Amino acid sequence: MKIVIVGVKGQLGTDCVKVFSGKHEVIGCDIPQIDIGDRESVEQFITPLKPDVIINCAAFTAVDACETQKELARKINAEGPKYLAQTAEAVGARLVHISTDYVFSGNKPIPEYYTEEDAVDPLSQYGVTKLEGEQEALKNCSNTLCLRTAWLYSG
Repeated sequence: MKIVIVGVKGQLGTDCVKVFSGKHEVIGCDIPQIDIGDRESVEQFITPLKPDVIINCAAFTAVDACETQKELARKINAEGPKYLAQTAEAVGARLVHISTDYVFSGNKPIPEYYTEEDAVDPLSQYGVTKLEGEQEALKNCSNTLCLRTAWLYSG
């Protein structure tokens, strides 16, 4: 299987390359090879590769900075997944989009936990843009899987 992993300079992308490289053909990319906030950049990089799967590990994750850099947050966290989804759909690839629990309010009492059936209610610009990215990914690629994670760690 040919897998394109976007955002390989980050912790998640680095780990995904390690995990998938042993059994699959993995092509990792990040800036400057691809700018997910630019439709043309996404299409030009991914289309010739014709991957089976695209894993989106790229995100603007500086939660506090998202509050003041709203346009950049939207470009990377919402428009980027849209362009990846459109390209995945065009080449017949599955899109795996990594999101966050910040799409929820975080107000559930402990020890309750969120499920995919819970209503979303982001309280920060980061959560808002990540939710928009989920919606764009699901809307623009019929073969999309969105994963929400609460925390990342690496060993």
